[in-house]
Amino acid sequence: MTFPMKTYSLVVALAAFLIVAAARADAPSPTAREILDRVLDSNPWGLGVASVDAEAVLTDKSGATSRLAFTSKSKRMPSGLTESIVRFSAPADLAGAGFLQVQKKDEDDDRFVYLPDLKRARRISGALRASAFMGTDLSFADIDHRDLRAAVPRLIGSETLANHDCWRLDVAGGPDDPQYSRSDMWIRKDNYVPLQMKLYDRAGGLLKSFTALELKRVSGRWFITKSRIVNEQLHHTTEFALTRISLEGQFADDEFTVRALERAQ
Repeated sequence: MTFPMKTYSLVVALAAFLIVAAARADAPSPTAREILDRVLDSNPWGLGVASVDAEAVLTDKSGATSRLAFTSKSKRMPSGLTESIVRFSAPADLAGAGFLQVQKKDEDDDRFVYLPDLKRARRISGALRASAFMGTDLSFADIDHRDLRAAVPRLIGSETLANHDCWRLDVAGGPDDPQYSRSDMWIRKDNYVPLQMKLYDRAGGLLKSFTALELKRVSGRWFITKSRIVNEQLHHTTEFALTRISLEGQFADDEFTVRALERAQ
């Protein structure tokens, strides 16, 4: 039996679709650890293998606001971990301040803050990881992602959030004195970007919530270009915006040292 060319093309297209659909149905679903590793590897917050300009608006419980402006650059090391350096330009009393972070696999990460008035960098010890990062609702622990790297995630199931199909993970704190007892994460299945996070203190109370407000794709990578972090207990909010993202250029190793951090800008 001979089919007209148009009908034949439709049959071929339908067959190809069914083959692809069957292959996807047979493909094993990623584990919770694989999902979380994909999130950490892509680092959609902008502190992983990128150069960004950013600003943050802080709002306290009275409604008063303040603004931070900063640039950051980061580089992936052969270990797969990253090193990052951040420079602040606003407010005026923070202009010239900087932050250096070098992730470590089997030991505490290196973290240094440079304040122009002190004219030297100060190490941020592991005991201070829960401290606020430059007055924002992020902590140093939120920035280094060490808890997520060492966490024990569990896949709860699938849920729809903001019209996107998401995995929901329950993430128990890692073994190295984690900042949170656990967290809930809703991660988009199509790009592995966390759309929402609920972070619980050690007593089990809700401490912070994170919401991705805007996503953009730059050179094949997804970034959270606008986000909101709320400290539910202090009624304090920080909204971040990435205003420029560049994946071009190579950074030398000596750009991520204490000496470079203390260098006049």
